[in-house]
Amino acid sequence: METTTFDLLTGQLQWSDAASGHTPNKAAAMVSLTEGKPSFIGWVIPEKIPAP
Repeated sequence: METTTFDLLTGQLQWSDAASGHTPNKAAAMVSLTEGKPSFIGWVIPEKIPAP
């Protein structure tokens, strides 16, 4: 599973290896709101994902 990249509607999803716990690696869209209008800033991959 860790060698497969999944193409999703909102970007790509990858998984870390089993030794790392199969942590998902998925970029999040950053959007700003100015006077109620959204503006795309870019994609960011979190440095640390909190445990569920």
